[in-house]
Amino acid sequence: LSFETYVSNEHDADQRFVSLLAGDSAAPDHGLALDEKRAIVRAAVEALPSKLSEVLILAYYHRFSYKDIAEIAGIPLGTVKSRLHAAIAAFAGRYRETAGRRIKGEP
Repeated sequence: LSFETYVSNEHDADQRFVSLLAGDSAAPDHGLALDEKRAIVRAAVEALPSKLSEVLILAYYHRFSYKDIAEIAGIPLGTVKSRLHAAIAAFAGRYRETAGRRIKGEP
């Protein structure tokens, strides 16, 4: 399933993904334009394995409950939780890495 399949309200959804990084002392995207941040969000989500991106998108874009995600994806509730945890960690790492490269002027 593609990232674009799930997107309903781009700005709000992108902000929810970036909020996954809240709590970091130094914002990894400080100095980047909003369009650049959106592109990084999309790239980070699209780079995830589909089993991780699916639960992340359903949870943060569509705000489904864990129980609803389990029903939609046809997986146990515990699997939803573990995949979401792994997805958040992978997304955050990719976002930080890409944002850092862009700030330095690297592709």
